[in-house]
Amino acid sequence: MESSDLILWLQKVLDAGLVFFFHWLTSLEQSLRHSPPLEHFGAITAAITGVLAARNKKIDIFGILVLGFVTGVGGGTIRDICLNVEVWWVEQPSFTISIVITCFLTFFITRITRLPRKLLDVADAFALAFFTVIGTWKAIEYDAGIVNSVMMGVITGVAGGMLRDVLLGTIPNVFRQGIYLYATASTAGAILYVCSDIWNLPYKWSLSIGVILLLRIGAIRWKLTLPEYHADEEDEQNQAQGAAAPAPLPPVIPPVEAAAPPQVEPPVPVETALETTPPPEK
Repeated sequence: MESSDLILWLQKVLDAGLVFFFHWLTSLEQSLRHSPPLEHFGAITAAITGVLAARNKKIDIFGILVLGFVTGVGGGTIRDICLNVEVWWVEQPSFTISIVITCFLTFFITRITRLPRKLLDVADAFALAFFTVIGTWKAIEYDAGIVNSVMMGVITGVAGGMLRDVLLGTIPNVFRQGIYLYATASTAGAILYVCSDIWNLPYKWSLSIGVILLLRIGAIRWKLTLPEYHADEEDEQNQAQGAAAPAPLPPVIPPVEAAAPPQVEPPVPVETALETTPPPEK
């Protein structure tokens, strides 16, 4: 085979591969556009993370249901309230049924076996991507504006987990360094979706979800984090001195001395009193 024939063959293979890829991408884009199964998947996955967060917290089954439900619908509820529209899970009760069944199953399954952490992280990344893009899309549909659409997307993606952590009395995971670009990935995907909608770019659903997945899963794999805030040296010294200084002792109250009993003069004998008394004059 001559070199020119080889180049033509490679070009045909490349063209066929590109045609197949864009055909698959078009089909994926059509299936991703506000798909109820994807919303169910996101809500179920978020509910599972809410149940798992209650491990070792000594919470009963009712508390498990509350945590799973809040994690699954919290972000979308805040979004719909801000957009002044009917809350999505109230409009479609099937989401509530799915979340309740998922919480029960997760509660009993985790008592028998332990779910793989990596699998849950990947599933949580998909839930974050779907919720973020759906929230951004809904905000654009209701003419919320560019900035507000990005905010609604991020709130939809991360607010459920924040409410869960607040109910558990812990610092929300999105504020911790070890969460690995959770809110950052959501923000990047929401911005990409808004820009794609403004410029009327194709495949905005697929691209936005793909960017969120790449950032989130890549950050988990290579432990990528944002810079952490550190106090100044003077603040650290003051904190160290405050930690090393002993606690002040309570004030010492001097003991109250007991009052001395009054001294009573001894009685004078009668004979002595008669002797000392002068006789009366005649």
